[in-house]
Amino acid sequence: MDYLVGLTEWIDRFNRAIGQFVSWITLFMVLATTLTVIQRYLFASNYVWESELIIFAHALVFLAASGYTLQENKHVRVDILYERMSPAKKALFDILGTLLFLVPVVSAIAYFSADFIISSWQILEKSRESSGLPIIYVLKSFIWLFCFTLITQAISLTLKNIAVLKKS
Repeated sequence: MDYLVGLTEWIDRFNRAIGQFVSWITLFMVLATTLTVIQRYLFASNYVWESELIIFAHALVFLAASGYTLQENKHVRVDILYERMSPAKKALFDILGTLLFLVPVVSAIAYFSADFIISSWQILEKSRESSGLPIIYVLKSFIWLFCFTLITQAISLTLKNIAVLKKS
């Protein structure tokens, strides 16, 4: 059983580290957007790669931090019934929600995005703009990062909730 505790701790550390990294990406995104606006309106210059870099950062923030957001219990939830439940009922509710909804949906996203991502890597897809970023395939790969962080955090939460049920 200690290995399961170790696994949940590793997953939680991993997703927490990604969440902290993404917070810095958010700061970068704000500064880059500010710089882009200043360049555009004060100096009449526009670099496509800057705009695309901001799009990459935006995608990374929302896709990579999904596991961390789940870990912190910050995803949208209807708490009308949940907040009144006992810890054991909350644990059961979370397990069922994770196994019946989260895991199947995220697995479907991973599966159905495979051709989209793999074909992008096969051709090393670039921006359509000549001055754009030459690594669009990396952007598309963030979808799998999203799936990985959510699935790993789902495993951690399920194991923790099983422990809660065993205690009650």
